[in-house]
Amino acid sequence: MDNNYIFIATKMIDNIRDNIIIEGIVERGTIKVKDSVYILGPRNSIIKTNIKSIKTPQNKLVKSASKDENIKIILSNISNENLYKGDIITNIKPIILSDGSYYFENIRLNALLNYMEKFHDHEIINFAFDEIIMNAHLFAIIDDINFKIIKNSQNKFFIPVYTNIENAKNNSLFKDNCKIQVMTFDDMKETILDNEFLEGFVINPSTHQITLDKESVNRLSIQKENIVNTYTTEEIDPNTDIIFEEITDIPNELIDKLISYFIKKDYINKCWILDMKYNNTKSHLLVVDIDNNIDNTFYEISQIVNPYLVNTPLDMIAYNTKDTLEFSKKAIKNIIPFYER
Repeated sequence: MDNNYIFIATKMIDNIRDNIIIEGIVERGTIKVKDSVYILGPRNSIIKTNIKSIKTPQNKLVKSASKDENIKIILSNISNENLYKGDIITNIKPIILSDGSYYFENIRLNALLNYMEKFHDHEIINFAFDEIIMNAHLFAIIDDINFKIIKNSQNKFFIPVYTNIENAKNNSLFKDNCKIQVMTFDDMKETILDNEFLEGFVINPSTHQITLDKESVNRLSIQKENIVNTYTTEEIDPNTDIIFEEITDIPNELIDKLISYFIKKDYINKCWILDMKYNNTKSHLLVVDIDNNIDNTFYEISQIVNPYLVNTPLDMIAYNTKDTLEFSKKAIKNIIPFYER
C-alpha cells in the first residue's frame, strides 16, 4: 500500500511563537499529525521538519487529512522566511545522490501542474514554469539516436517529455529498442532552437499538455538568465524618460516576507515599492532607505523576491546616497512606504 502523500501550500497564515500555520490542499495520499516531512521549495531548497497539528478550515483539530481536503498544517521550529506559497510538504523520501545531495523526482513540479489543472492561480503557474526552467529533469524517449516525436493538429512536430520516468516507459511510443533520455530545460533549448523540423516540446502530452514552442523556450530562456543573474548593477541614462506608477500586482505574501526580513535589519529604515517604465520595458522598483551593507542586503532581497516575480524583474535602489537621492525622491513622490521602522 502506498502511504506517500503530497500537500501543496497555498497560503501562509501566521507565525506564532515559532509555529508556522500553512493553508493548502492535500494533492495525494493521507497526511498525518507527528509525521516527519520534507518541505520542497524553489531553487531545490529542502527543509526537514515535523507536523505538529492539522486543522480544518473551521479550525477543528484532526489527526489526518486525505486527498483533495483543504486543511491548515502547523509546523514548529521553522521560520516563515523559509516558506513560500507553492511549497510542497511530503513524506516521500528522496534519492540520495553520490555527492550526498537529495533528489526528488519532479515531485514539486508534478504537484504544481496538478494544482494548475484544478485552479487558475497565476502565482502557482509562475512557480511551475520556474520549476521547469530551474530544477526539472524531464524524460524523453529515444529510438537509437532520434527522439520519438508527436504531431499536433496543425501538422507541427514536438518532442514529448514526461515528468515521471514510468509514464515515459509505459507510453505507446516506447518500444523494445528505445531508451530514456534525461533532459533539463537547457538540454531542451539546445535540442530544438536550431532544428527546423521540430516546433518544440510537450510536457506530459496525455495529461497536463504543457506546450513549449520555440517562442516560449526563448522567452523562458531569458527568464532563466534573469533568475540566475539575480542581482546586477545597471546605470540609467539621466535623460531617459521614466514613468513611475503605484504598484497593483504585487503578492501580499511577498510583502509580508520582505517586512519580516526588514524587521531583523536595524539599518533598514523605510521601503517603497512601485512600478517603473522606461525604454518600452516595465519593472518593479524597490526603494530602500538603508544606512549600510547595501550590496549584501540587495542580494538577500533578490533571493526572497525571485520565487514571486517570475515575469516582471525587480530593480532596487538605495534611497539616500549621494548619487541616488534625487532619483529616489522623484520615484517615491505620492507613494506610501509599505515598511517603516
